[in-house]
Amino acid sequence: MQSSFMKGAVFVLSCAVAGCAGQGGQSLPQGSPHTTQSPVGPALAPPALRQPMDVVGGPTTRTYLGDAPPMLFGKTLAHFYVGVREIDAIANGQSVTLGSSATPLQMDLLAYQNGSADWMTQTNVPAQSYSQLRYVLDLNSTQAVFTDGTSVPVAFSGAGSRSSSGMGASTTTTSDQTYANAIDVTVNTAFAAGASITADFNLGESLTASGNMIVMRPALSAANGAGQITGSVMNAYGQPVLGATVVAVGSSGYAVNSGTTSSSGAFDIDALPADTYRLLIYNAYTNAAGYKSAASGQTNSAQGFYGPSVTLSAGSSTSAGTIGD
Repeated sequence: MQSSFMKGAVFVLSCAVAGCAGQGGQSLPQGSPHTTQSPVGPALAPPALRQPMDVVGGPTTRTYLGDAPPMLFGKTLAHFYVGVREIDAIANGQSVTLGSSATPLQMDLLAYQNGSADWMTQTNVPAQSYSQLRYVLDLNSTQAVFTDGTSVPVAFSGAGSRSSSGMGASTTTTSDQTYANAIDVTVNTAFAAGASITADFNLGESLTASGNMIVMRPALSAANGAGQITGSVMNAYGQPVLGATVVAVGSSGYAVNSGTTSSSGAFDIDALPADTYRLLIYNAYTNAAGYKSAASGQTNSAQGFYGPSVTLSAGSSTSAGTIGD
């Protein structure tokens, strides 16, 4: 049986975006989408390995660990580092730089779990409606480290693959034309000036093992006024189900984000906009990167089944309670 694979210690980037006074209707800058000389936004924090409780340009939320560490090659991942070079907001194909750094800002994605967050940038932007966020990631700063201290190479995939639930549909990955050894990860999300955007880099959906390396096919979710759904999955005997994937399906009928149950059966699903969600529980699941996982401890023989509906208000955390498998 495949190793259980969790949502993956969520990477939550918070981008506080404030509207500029007197800029209503102003067009976005023309030309190259990236710049290292005169960014619209401020520079990112000084390059250093950050911890979850660091404050960079604003407050962070409380950090607490949850879920089970993800496993690949039969080993548990302890750290997954990425280097962020730039964050952009995009409207009508043109972009505004929210923040950039000449030296990549390295972050451990596994330091962020259960809705914990860190502020990446806080800046003014023209008062327009934006449809996408773009993260420029430095390939040389990406590293996966297992609990036994070993590491394997990491490659990025731009394939348009989808998970069993359709996760990954909102994210695209392309080579960056400005920075050397960098890729653009773009997530579709609607927001306006004055929004506070939370983006969840969902490792559980993004990673697979291929040969002697980890391949990342990024699957991000982002929302303004993001909320969280928590809960647990238990079998018919009241015992926890490990490694089940729980997907939040919005009122539009599309999967918005997912989480994976821990050894205690607990799950959390982050970066959710206000909506009413139907939870879909998978005992067998293929993530957006093509990794196949299977739950353990379940008594329901179905590959997947529907759980309860949960109404989530903006910025809230709502419990789905205990779901019987």
